[in-house]
Amino acid sequence: MSYIPPHLRNKTQESTPVNPSFSRTNESRSLHNSFTPQPSRTPSQLYRSETPTFYSAKRSSQQQRDRWSEYRDSRDDPKRAEKRAKWLSDTKEEREKMADATLNYDNLKIEVTGNNVPQKELETFYDIDMGEELDDNIFKAGFNHPMPVQKATIPVILARRDLMSCAQTGSGKTAAFLFPIISDILQNPPMPHQMSRHVTVFPSALILAPTRELGQQIHEEAVKFTQNTPIKSVCVHGGSETYPQIQEMGKGCDILVATPGRLLHFMERKIVCLSSVRFLIFDEADRMLDMGFEPQIRQICDDGEMPKVGVRQTLMFSATFPRPIQKLASDFLDDYVFITVGRVGSTVESIEQDILWVDERQKEEAVIDVLENFGKDKKGVIFVETKRGADMLENYLYDKGYMVDSIHGDRSQSDRDFSLARFKENKIQLLVATDVASRGLDIPDIEIVINYDMPNEIESYVHRVGRTGRAGKKGIAVTFINEKTQNLIPALVSLMEESKQSVPEWMNEKSSELNDRRGFGPRRSGRGSGYGGRRNGGGRFGGRDRRYEKKDDEYDVNRSVSTPIRPHFTY
Repeated sequence: MSYIPPHLRNKTQESTPVNPSFSRTNESRSLHNSFTPQPSRTPSQLYRSETPTFYSAKRSSQQQRDRWSEYRDSRDDPKRAEKRAKWLSDTKEEREKMADATLNYDNLKIEVTGNNVPQKELETFYDIDMGEELDDNIFKAGFNHPMPVQKATIPVILARRDLMSCAQTGSGKTAAFLFPIISDILQNPPMPHQMSRHVTVFPSALILAPTRELGQQIHEEAVKFTQNTPIKSVCVHGGSETYPQIQEMGKGCDILVATPGRLLHFMERKIVCLSSVRFLIFDEADRMLDMGFEPQIRQICDDGEMPKVGVRQTLMFSATFPRPIQKLASDFLDDYVFITVGRVGSTVESIEQDILWVDERQKEEAVIDVLENFGKDKKGVIFVETKRGADMLENYLYDKGYMVDSIHGDRSQSDRDFSLARFKENKIQLLVATDVASRGLDIPDIEIVINYDMPNEIESYVHRVGRTGRAGKKGIAVTFINEKTQNLIPALVSLMEESKQSVPEWMNEKSSELNDRRGFGPRRSGRGSGYGGRRNGGGRFGGRDRRYEKKDDEYDVNRSVSTPIRPHFTY
């Protein structure tokens, strides 16, 4: 059957089924009955406001006052503490019955370094008064016990300390910084600013993300946890028209989630002013610097309106922090607390990892076998290396009767958003993706990840695999490997052993063989991490605080720390 582009498939459905044995319009004959047929694709209806309105600076400032004036009055209610105590009492039984998402993380070790680190225990989200509105939203989301990264970082952020936090992929980093930020804005509402001729917004929190997809996901979480509050979250990113984003900011903008390029564009046009930023957050900080965003980041931080280091509170979150990233981060942080949770740069034990030796010409057959044996009815992501490979694999799986779509750099932003929306809504079962989606793709119910093409670096493998097994849930990760990527086998063996996975005998033998070869010659570059890759430097992926490593018999403390580093502790 010839390939039919995704945006034309619904037209084909309306006439005759493309496959007699499988019709997308006949759910009873679908291979995966839980996935509904594809709706008509109308991006213009999905992404454009029905009644466009330009929000002037005067109207925006007036709305800012109106949004917060009533809330300020409510905070003066003398019975506020009494109401919270009653709410905690009324919901205690139900909260205790909530599924504990931290069960699979109980044995993770938390390491903390820094000066005068707050050590308050946080057993539940309700041990600290973060505001009754936030408490209620956390409760509605089904949260009770914080995950280790949340338990460690929330008290530090509430104590107004700068922070660098490393934690395993899928361990709850987004909520770890959103909760205290929302709480602080609620307790210290922003003041209205002087009107001007321009549509200018003054966010209290600025969250920088490397990709549109990650930014949108952070924004969605922010919206979820700011329901029934005056707080407004807005996401701005490249690849979309600026006018709708200006409209959204004109309605109010307390939390601004942005990619660096689009933010600079709005700063140059005087649409965004950073003078009121209290929180500056870098999410997936290592990837932002790896992608070449360092000049833009420095331009944003050096902006004359941006509060300086030590005045603003700066937070960095990522799954990996190699030595070069830590050195660069020292310019953005002031006397920060460094927290690592679990084995930094590793995968969680709740993910079952299977490595299969598959020749290039046998991959198509192998992926069908994997789907039949591991994930016949499972929702999954299949990662490939090239855009052409993504289109070809999507076409192949579509011919085999699977509900599938793809996302990669050559597809328009509206198409990518549309595909992700269909995937989240269970209208397709499989999503074929290049690395454009391998970081920050936060869809909680992904059950299987297939590395159709093994990435060239072990860090990328960790982040791809981390798309499943989110928040302590079980997941499956299957990886195809062959002569092209066998140099990563020793790193994979080490990773699987750390995650308490069963390592096949053939992998141990291959790993020993490759290590023996390396012992008799120079290490290869360009592949692998810790085995001669471009990010080598030992110590896994930078899971320790480099500020107090010895150098010339003295502590090598970065310039942002003026006092001796406190010896690290664990709990």
